[in-house]
Amino acid sequence: MSFFISIAVLFAILIPFSSVARAENAEEFELRAAAAVLYEKNSGQILYDKNAAEPLHPGSLANLMTVLLAVEAVGRGELRLHQTITVSQEVRSRLGSASANYDVGEHVRLSDMLYAAYIGVESEACYIIAEAVGGSVEEFVALMNARAKALGCGDTLYADPAGEGSGEQYTTARDQVVIFRAAAENALFLNIAQTTSHRTAATERSPERTIVNANLALRPESEYYYPGLYAGMPDGPSSSAGSFVSAAQVGGMHFFAAVIGAEQVERRGQAPLMESYTETVRLYEWAASTFAWRNVTMEHRVVATMPVDYGLGRDKVDLSPAETVRLLLPNAVTDADIKYAVFLHGRENGEAITAPVTRGEILGGMTISIPGQPEVKVPLVAEQNIQMDRKTFFKAELKRALTNKWVLIGIVVLAIIMGTYTYIVVMYRRTQYENTIRRRESLRRYYEERQEEQDTTRLPRQPAQIALHRDASPEESGGGAEPPEKPQRVFNGSAEPPEKPQRVFNGGAEPPEKSQRAFNGGAEPFEKPRKTLSSGALKPIASPQDALSEVQELTDEEIIRLASLSKDDLLAELDALIETDSVEF
Repeated sequence: MSFFISIAVLFAILIPFSSVARAENAEEFELRAAAAVLYEKNSGQILYDKNAAEPLHPGSLANLMTVLLAVEAVGRGELRLHQTITVSQEVRSRLGSASANYDVGEHVRLSDMLYAAYIGVESEACYIIAEAVGGSVEEFVALMNARAKALGCGDTLYADPAGEGSGEQYTTARDQVVIFRAAAENALFLNIAQTTSHRTAATERSPERTIVNANLALRPESEYYYPGLYAGMPDGPSSSAGSFVSAAQVGGMHFFAAVIGAEQVERRGQAPLMESYTETVRLYEWAASTFAWRNVTMEHRVVATMPVDYGLGRDKVDLSPAETVRLLLPNAVTDADIKYAVFLHGRENGEAITAPVTRGEILGGMTISIPGQPEVKVPLVAEQNIQMDRKTFFKAELKRALTNKWVLIGIVVLAIIMGTYTYIVVMYRRTQYENTIRRRESLRRYYEERQEEQDTTRLPRQPAQIALHRDASPEESGGGAEPPEKPQRVFNGSAEPPEKPQRVFNGGAEPPEKSQRAFNGGAEPFEKPRKTLSSGALKPIASPQDALSEVQELTDEEIIRLASLSKDDLLAELDALIETDSVEF
């Protein structure tokens, strides 16, 4: 069956981390920094990178991991924001005379230390936090490295909570973006990062003091202020090369950027220009003007049709993308760069699908790609519900079955089997019937022969035979001797018996006449019933012919019962029938 597909106009798709998109745009844009990375959160794409995996000294950016571990400990309930921490000698020994804010034995609040470490970029606050969270600075550094590994930052190694000292420690622009993104998902961390200033509580040795956020991009009065930027972590004031990790929302895009190793440019009559801020702003503006969100697929927008067999009222179904896909694409990508193809699951040769079809059922997919990029597949689903036309379906299936040689062979084989079975059953029943008739006929003949034999033996003697018997000589009749005379009885001395006295009936010698019994309204009695061979019921039989008819009317079960009797039992049964008084010979 022919297969027709109509394709709607689609837009290009950009795969996250696409090297083509970066090459077309990044070659015209050069950032003045040792390393930089720009990541867009919603799309998951890295829009710009420069020496993203090059190891660099973290400096004060180590404070970012220190504060992250502390707020996570508070979230787990291991620490409380307002709990008091005692400044130890370890803190003073690590900083020496550089520490001017805290004295040994001074009691400070954890919340104040978090603000001081992040927005004030104070190293001594980082050491106080390290002892509170890890028990010691060394144990805390181990926690820092474990957390970095858990985040997938394999190119980062910490040796100090504040990034101080000459020990081996390094990080990359890419790892700093990953760490800052994880920290920005913590509500407490984000609240601290967005605070422009914080007033600490007074201690027994220090009065209240105000800590101002070192992130100049958050301060409206600063020349580095950027409206879309909502959080950031700058390098400390002691660093000669500026670094800045930040997050901003510009033009519907959610950016995370890391600019490391930017210069400070001297200006006449002004403070040096901190290019870590200016280059970060340039990076955001470049991305906002170079990329844009575009809908590359639209839900319920028909992009293909395919035929449907046995559909009720419809012979085809419309296909559309399962969802609307919104992607961040370079503005340089045009429709001519799009490569796409529609495919149907298991129907590459153009076969139609069979009804019923349910709306939303996945029937295929659409592949969208840009040359040199991995393919992206979008499911295609049915736009209509289509019921099956059962009448058409059954007709077509019956016709197809009757034209199939294997079905025909099966029908022939089945017919042969059924015919053979029917023949066997018929022959079996015929044989059973013939055997029954044969047994019945044999029994009838046997009964007739038996009846004839009984009639012959019970016939009365003929008169000639009686006379001959009387005239026979003594020798012929019994050996020639006369039979002895029977002695006479003597009654009271006389041979004559006495007269029998007559009975007197109601004063007279004559007995009354015997009344006759009426049978069925007449004087004649019923014939004496006799037991027949069938079922044992009593039935009058007037003659041998009636008895013979009774035998011929036996049922199959009675014949089979009689046939199963032994010869002696059968003869006894017949004799009982013949000798019944109801049969007169």
